[in-house]
Amino acid sequence: MQQGGTPLAGLWVGPALFGMFLVFCGILIFILPQLLAYIVGFGLIVAGAGMIAMGMASRTHVTYHQIDETRVD
Repeated sequence: MQQGGTPLAGLWVGPALFGMFLVFCGILIFILPQLLAYIVGFGLIVAGAGMIAMGMASRTHVTYHQIDETRVD
């Protein structure tokens, strides 16, 4: 095994593992087509929950101020 090298030398492992995961998921979907419906449904649920969470988080950052009509800038 070679020692040294650049600090980024091992970064190929992440994309390679993700690619293998995608191929595995593709094979499973090819074998079990109903799995696609579950994956899409799960993705929609996660996206919807994320949008709700973002909406609720932004709601706490909104402040309302009373307009003072007698103020002159």
